[in-house]
Amino acid sequence: MIYKKTEVTIENNFVKTVLIGDYNSERTQAYLKDLEYKVSQIKDNNFGLLLNSNEFEGATANSYKLSEEFQKKLMEMKNFKGKAIVLNNNLYLTMAEFFAPTFKKENIKTFNNE
Repeated sequence: MIYKKTEVTIENNFVKTVLIGDYNSERTQAYLKDLEYKVSQIKDNNFGLLLNSNEFEGATANSYKLSEEFQKKLMEMKNFKGKAIVLNNNLYLTMAEFFAPTFKKENIKTFNNE
């Protein structure tokens, strides 16, 4: 299967991510490795994380568990100030909260265009 590349960029101390398609363990590991590298480039500066999940189509249970491990590291960083997630389907947030309990600890608000 050919996947579109997940975009991870840095802009004004924000790590911006665009999640595209679906994620298995291998794809999630590659994405998290790239994300961790980008976070390390910020060094000791305060930063936030912006996740655009409009083109996200789901993930395996193990992918959510891998994300949970990274999320725990992120929450321990003193310079991490917050995260915003753009979702096209609240079901993905429900699944993330089920498989990655740290999502429940976050202050997440949902919006729709209707």
